[in-house]
Amino acid sequence: MIKNIEPNNTSLECDGNEKIKDISKEESLLESARLLSQKAHSNQVDKAGINYFTGHIQTVVNSVHTHKEKIVAYLHDTVEDIEVMIEMICEEFGEEIGRAVEAITKPKKLDYTRYIEGIKANELARVVKIADIKHNMDLSRLKVVGEKDIKRVKKYRKALGVLEEEN
Repeated sequence: MIKNIEPNNTSLECDGNEKIKDISKEESLLESARLLSQKAHSNQVDKAGINYFTGHIQTVVNSVHTHKEKIVAYLHDTVEDIEVMIEMICEEFGEEIGRAVEAITKPKKLDYTRYIEGIKANELARVVKIADIKHNMDLSRLKVVGEKDIKRVKKYRKALGVLEEEN
C-alpha cells in the first residue's frame, strides 16, 4: 500500500519501506488525485449499480489523454460529492487544475445551459466534460432504460453539441 501521498513529493513510501524514486511531479499529482477520488467515491454506485469510481470515474480518466486532463477527470465530481473546497484543490494541484474542476462543478442554482457555456471557456474542463457526458450517454450499461434515461441523453446530446462546436 502506498503511503505519504503528497502532490509535491517525488518519492513514495510503500509498505516495505521501499522507495519508488524518480516519480515526476505530474505522476505524483495524478496519484494524489486518484487516491482522493477513490476516497470520495468509495461508497457510491452509478446508475447501472456499478462502483462509481471504477465504473464511471476511471472510464472518464481513460478517455482523456494528458496528465492534467486525467487529474481533472479524477477530481471532476469530488467537490459535489465530498467537502472538498476549490481552494484546497488549487493549493494541492495548482491553479489551472483547480479552475478546471471549478468550471466542471455545477452550482445547484445555475441553469444547465449556462453551466455548459461556462465549461467551454476552460479547455481542460471542456475536454473532461465531453468524456464525462459521452460515458453518461451510454445506455448500454443500464439493465433497463426508462423515459428518464432517454430524456437525460437528449439533454447530454445537446450539451455535447455545444461543447464540441468551434468557438
